[in-house]
Order: sequence, then C-alpha cells, then structure tokens
Amino acid sequence: MKTFKLISPGLGIAVCLLAISCNDDVPDVMSPSYDLRFDLAFENLQTDLNLVVKDPKGNLYYQGFQNGSEGQVVTYCACGDCPKGAKETIGWTSEQDIPFGVYQYWVEHQGGCDQENILSPYTVQVSKAGVLVQRDTGTLKYNGNHSPVRTFMLEAPEPIPVETAPLLR
Repeated sequence: MKTFKLISPGLGIAVCLLAISCNDDVPDVMSPSYDLRFDLAFENLQTDLNLVVKDPKGNLYYQGFQNGSEGQVVTYCACGDCPKGAKETIGWTSEQDIPFGVYQYWVEHQGGCDQENILSPYTVQVSKAGVLVQRDTGTLKYNGNHSPVRTFMLEAPEPIPVETAPLLR
C-alpha cells in the first residue's frame, strides 16, 4: 500500500489519496489543486465501484453525471478502464463557489465486470486545503450494494473583522 500527499498551492480544501495500488509518480489528477476533494481508491479492477457525492445544495456528482456546476468528476475507473489507476475523484477548485454545509458521500457497487459477487475493498478520503480530514474504509460484495452514507461538514470561515476608521466631520 503506497501513499502520496497532495501539495496544494491554494488556501482551499483538498483530499490526499491513500492508494491501494499506484505507481511511485504523483498522478496528473493531483493537479490542478482542488480545494475540496473526495477520493475513492480500490484494488479490484474486475469490478465497477462508483463514488457518489451529494453537495449541500442537493447536487449529485458521480462517474458520467453531475447536475451541479460547482464540482467536477475528475477521474473514473470501471472494469479495468482506469486511465489514472483504480480511483475516482470528485473535487471543487478555489475558482468555484464551494457550497458550505453538509456533504453526503457513499460508494456504489455497480457489478463485477466478468464475475458476480466479488469482494471490493475500498477507501474514501476527504481533505481540505491538502489536509486529510476524514477517511472511511469498507468492502462491498454484491452488485447494487452500497456503502453506508457518510457525511462531511464544510463550515463557512469566520468573518474577518474590519477595522473602521473614525468618521471625518
């Protein structure tokens, strides 16, 4: 099991990825910097797992679908068609309006590619500003099965007090 860390030049939110199977190079998906990032990593390429994220506005994001304009489905992997390895990423950049509030996320087992009922261990990680803030692991076995729905709270930053100048008369 190898890990690599996201180097985030921005001040926003991002997720480091714990890769179960990866090469030693940091993949292209780590750039550009994503201020908020959800990553799914899994080791069984003979299955199709999907990461699903629901933002606080109710928009859904997953492989091949997004009904919100803020987030981006960055990578995908299905039945060995994995351009960036056995992982899926959904992220938001600092240039976008990242909704504050409760995010929900889960992993769906879409089926075995050549077999049914194969075990599919997975890891989902969430990061803010390149710092890991949440990690969940599990194993799915059956087509149509999904992980428990997890939540992540993105709180709005505290307002910065503005000093006021004395009134001129």
